[in-house]
Amino acid sequence: MNQSRASQEWLALLSISLIFVSEMNYEKPLSEAINGLYKAFARYPLRKHVEGCPCCVHEPEKRALGSKLLRQLNSSDLGQYAFKAMTTWGDENDFRHFLPRMFELVVSSEGIGWDEEVVLGKLRLAKWGTWPEKEQAALRAYFRAGWQFLLSQENPHVEPDSWLCGIAIAGEDLLIYLNDWIQARQRHAYEHLNAFVEQHQPTYVKRHSLSNPFWPTAPRGVTQICDWFASEETRNELEKIYFENDSSEFASAISKSVNYLEQISKS
Repeated sequence: MNQSRASQEWLALLSISLIFVSEMNYEKPLSEAINGLYKAFARYPLRKHVEGCPCCVHEPEKRALGSKLLRQLNSSDLGQYAFKAMTTWGDENDFRHFLPRMFELVVSSEGIGWDEEVVLGKLRLAKWGTWPEKEQAALRAYFRAGWQFLLSQENPHVEPDSWLCGIAIAGEDLLIYLNDWIQARQRHAYEHLNAFVEQHQPTYVKRHSLSNPFWPTAPRGVTQICDWFASEETRNELEKIYFENDSSEFASAISKSVNYLEQISKS
């Protein structure tokens, strides 16, 4: 794509961005974070030929990538690329071009068609920690807004475990996200916390690890969560919030999680 066409596409994206965000019903912080991704990665154009392994990438899949404006691509257009990016299809800059739309689809009701751990974890392969600060900051804003959005939902499109695992595979420090969970003061967030602790407790007790099969590829994240599970500080903070809000709608979920964490600490 030449510079003129790239500029035209970006102007078109700006004109339709609010429409697409509205249709997906994102809360404001997440919609702003997604728009921030488009802005941060706008300088990476779509190449005329995104090279792929001839045995792994088929011509219809290649054509789909350039069939629409970036923000109009759907999971059928991008799903195979999201799975094969940088291993058998395209390079780091190709990935950066498609990243905003892929990550927008990850948090949408449509989804991207693959495990979130796989798609978010592609960032490690792209060595995003070496990218310009503007790009890293846009990604972290998206991670945080996406995390807070899914915690607020009764039935989020992405499970909290998958989100944490995906960003941990990418190399992100999880402590700020775990602290967000403790401090959420929302019923759905604590219900998710309760389910998360209950899900992982048996595995943690046996092996000091986590049950999601993707977690072994993020050992630092596993350590952070297991230490958080066993931390007296975690239990104390949750108990403090419970006693300050013992008549709230989320008190029961906090109490149950504290009981699980106490069992873990004694294992």
